[in-house]
Amino acid sequence: MHTHGPHGTLQDVSYTRGPTGRIDAVHGEGFGAGGQTNDTSHSALKDKWEYTYNGYDELIVADNLIDDALDQTLGYDNLCNHKKPLVEEYYQTGAIDQANMRSVSSVNAHCPSCSAAQGGQLSQYSRQMKRQYGLE
Repeated sequence: MHTHGPHGTLQDVSYTRGPTGRIDAVHGEGFGAGGQTNDTSHSALKDKWEYTYNGYDELIVADNLIDDALDQTLGYDNLCNHKKPLVEEYYQTGAIDQANMRSVSSVNAHCPSCSAAQGGQLSQYSRQMKRQYGLE
């Protein structure tokens, strides 16, 4: 990707993609926040990054091969979310599809605050359904 500004090239970057299409590396040159080749307060940047992903295709390491101070390691909470909540499936169909429940394709990532909020909503839903069907 080549980006031009009023004072010349702002960025000349190439991306290396892995077999799944995710970006595995970025290489190129650009300019600091001043964005000008004659801006002495910001020296030209040389970017060379490599990225590492875990088995869920989540970025876990961003490694700047030029400046180790820019390296970043990322972590993720081990929360997941059934795309179709199991409690809803149970009350709507009378059963839970065990194979689908265990399928990786039936879940997605879930942040801790979203998980807590949804847990409260589904608990309320379950209590309401128990009352509706006389299961209390």
